[in-house]
Amino acid sequence: MRFDASQHQRMGQIQKLTPSMIQHMQVLQLPLAELEATLEEQFESNFMLEQVEPEATAEPTAKDETTAPAKDDEAGFDRLAESERSMPEATENLYESRPKSKSDQERDGKTDAMANAEGRPQSIEEQLLDQWREAEVSSEVASLGVRVIEHLDPDGFFRHDIEELATNLQLDESHLRSALEAVQGWLEPPGIAAQSYPECYSIQIQRRELTELSEDAGRWSLLLELLAHDWDDLLNNRLKRISEQRECAISEIEAARDLLGQLKKQPVRTLAHERPSIVRPEIAIERDESGVMVARSLKSRFPKFRLNPEYEAILKTGGLNEGDAEQFRKARDEARQLLEAIEQRYRTVERVANAIVARQQSFFTEGDGTLVPLMMEEIAEQLDISVSTVSRAVDDKWAETPRGMLCLRDFFVGGLVDRQGRPVAYETVKKKVQALVEGEDRRRPLSDASIEKALQDEGIDIKRRTVAKYREELGIPNSELRKRHSD
Repeated sequence: MRFDASQHQRMGQIQKLTPSMIQHMQVLQLPLAELEATLEEQFESNFMLEQVEPEATAEPTAKDETTAPAKDDEAGFDRLAESERSMPEATENLYESRPKSKSDQERDGKTDAMANAEGRPQSIEEQLLDQWREAEVSSEVASLGVRVIEHLDPDGFFRHDIEELATNLQLDESHLRSALEAVQGWLEPPGIAAQSYPECYSIQIQRRELTELSEDAGRWSLLLELLAHDWDDLLNNRLKRISEQRECAISEIEAARDLLGQLKKQPVRTLAHERPSIVRPEIAIERDESGVMVARSLKSRFPKFRLNPEYEAILKTGGLNEGDAEQFRKARDEARQLLEAIEQRYRTVERVANAIVARQQSFFTEGDGTLVPLMMEEIAEQLDISVSTVSRAVDDKWAETPRGMLCLRDFFVGGLVDRQGRPVAYETVKKKVQALVEGEDRRRPLSDASIEKALQDEGIDIKRRTVAKYREELGIPNSELRKRHSD
């Protein structure tokens, strides 16, 4: 076999991503909290950035370069989208800013500003550990309880085999088991650290402090027995079998089972909601003077920055040596580039939000608040921008609306067209499925085929397998499991 070396010339065009293009793309993608963190980081490291006090009027940056037309913004993002397709590896490059030296006076002021930033929300594990530090237990149990909490699953359950975990951690099995029971008895809300769903429910019941005089005490007692010995039959609605084995009326078993609705399947979710991540809107959706819903940027609520006019003046005087002048120019260019990207981001998000609101007017003006089917491709075509630009502009961007705080991405929903040619969102169809189930006779629950026929009668063409899919997504059991055996 023979190998020959040769040279060839080939002409072609290669589009490269500049640091500026990458930064503009990243800034548009960032959620508001991360954007503010980025600004704080740059404010700390770049002496050419100056925060504008709320009562002060911001001076224009050099040549007002941050007021470029919105159309040019989207054209820039389209170039980014094309670059992503042709050179995906290029988008992995990160734009790095170089720290700049600063005087002690500047450092103190900026450090103070950083100190006023809100801390991140606590994780679930941190919240549980905070609770456990207050537990009235021995030091040994307290130490082992920490190990238990550290081995909880994200849903709050303890699914490890005690014997195996004790061996791996070189701990006494009985002591670890005692610590698990102590954690189960102390942490709030009750049910955290359970090893199974029946145990989770049982812990919640046992910590309700029921007495024989409590209302429904008998039903709660029966439910505890069912959870301990008949969980599989209860789960699969085999109530007749339970009734025969326990010589108990089916109506009593159903009454006990209904109490599960007062318990939590995953109590840890309640804990997570007690300290939610901070969601702040950057768009307000409201009526204009003509009564039409429009979107408005809330950028005036957020910290404003500009190029430091004193340092710009120093640079323009030409009194710096070449090394210092080069450092000043780099700091100025990086700061200006960041400010341009941020202003461009605000304009793009507002423009996309207005296009969305124009298509979803009925959601705000009509009583049922139903979204119409809307795809990102439609907004991209309307604004003559790329789908990736639309996606970045709505990703984790929140709006303050008459219907509460909503994420812009949630306004995009799939759908179908009914027999009258009207668009119907998938979520609307789901609501109809749920309404049919809620209104059914529980002694003769609707099958998926019956729900399909009911929707067909309303002019919605849907298949039985789609009904089953929506039902499962809504957490609705099949008709056999929904059936009640008594009045």
